[in-house]
Amino acid sequence: MWQYNVIGDENPGKNLNAFKKIRTAFETGDPSALNTEERGYHDRILTWRNDKNPDGWTQDRIFGEKSSFAVIEQYVNSGNYITNKFYGPPLRFHEQVHVHPGGHGSRDLHQHHHGRGHQRL
Repeated sequence: MWQYNVIGDENPGKNLNAFKKIRTAFETGDPSALNTEERGYHDRILTWRNDKNPDGWTQDRIFGEKSSFAVIEQYVNSGNYITNKFYGPPLRFHEQVHVHPGGHGSRDLHQHHHGRGHQRL
């Protein structure tokens, strides 16, 4: 049984980055740049491609050459995706970004108090 954190954070592009690294490993024949998780995906893909072991088929469909992440990469590269305000659950704390002339942003953290509006932290 896997033990997961109740709350955890990961880079939203983690799996897309893994896909790119795995693709490079197959193109070069050198998986040495892969971390442990990525190497596991790579090795399971090899079991499908080399031995037709069905345990590797799903990893090939997720991270392989003709996979879901190959399609996702096309969406990202062409800007055909939207991240909107419904991206995640509402949080008690949220971050506001203020853009200043010259394009530099600053981040202000605010805490929402029911009935009292926002309080700057």
